[in-house]
Amino acid sequence: MYRTYYIALLFLAGQLLSLAPAYASSKQAQSLASGTIAVEQKAQKKISAWQQEKHSVIAQINNKQVEFDWLTHQKNKYSRYIKTLEGNIAEMKRQQQELEMIANAVTPLLENTVARLEFFIDEDQPFLSKERQERMSNIKKALADPHLAQAEQLRRVLETLEVETGYGSGIEIDSEDVVLEGQPLRAETVRAGRLGYYCVSPDKQQVGIWSPVKKEFVMVADSNKQAVLSLRTIARRKQIVEVTPLPLAIEVTSVPTPSSSVESVASRSTSPEKE
Repeated sequence: MYRTYYIALLFLAGQLLSLAPAYASSKQAQSLASGTIAVEQKAQKKISAWQQEKHSVIAQINNKQVEFDWLTHQKNKYSRYIKTLEGNIAEMKRQQQELEMIANAVTPLLENTVARLEFFIDEDQPFLSKERQERMSNIKKALADPHLAQAEQLRRVLETLEVETGYGSGIEIDSEDVVLEGQPLRAETVRAGRLGYYCVSPDKQQVGIWSPVKKEFVMVADSNKQAVLSLRTIARRKQIVEVTPLPLAIEVTSVPTPSSSVESVASRSTSPEKE
């Protein structure tokens, strides 16, 4: 485009020179041509400056478009993040409400469980009495401690339940002061889980079984003494474990609750009292 414009300018200058005779003098023609060329050069400089400005503006527009696209992408990305976070916050609030409801229900549940367990221990065979009572005393202190976390209280209650459950299996032998048929006696006690709790006098002549009704040991029949003595030998690890038919003292009771009294019906199959 510039070339064409330049050719046209030369053509115009030529025409002016050709018309020079029409002017009063050649100096006037030269002056006119020089003025025309100067104007054109000035215009050409403005055009170049405008082109540079145009390119600069186009570059700025492109940069702004790229920046706009990036900001739009960021906006959409963070909008998704905000939406996700709002969902997470709503879920956390829901879980917090559920935890508060559970926390409000846990404390009464733990206290009720401990009360039921204490009642059960009172009605249970009196083995390891001191140890079990101390454990119950400690667990009640833990529940009454406002500075102890609820999770820790729950852990201790579950631990106590686990220990009490463990007493239902295994054989254990100990030496205790017992009451057999109303007579105090220093004897060996043998516990076969919670199946039976027996006592054996030092001379092995008196063998008793715990009676849940009488709350003391009662004599077993002579025919059942040997079974208890065999159990005692097994507990001492002096005899191979074998199936031993033991005398039982079965009490049928109601559901053990602290507020309900024990309703017992003596139903003894091979119990010593019946024999």
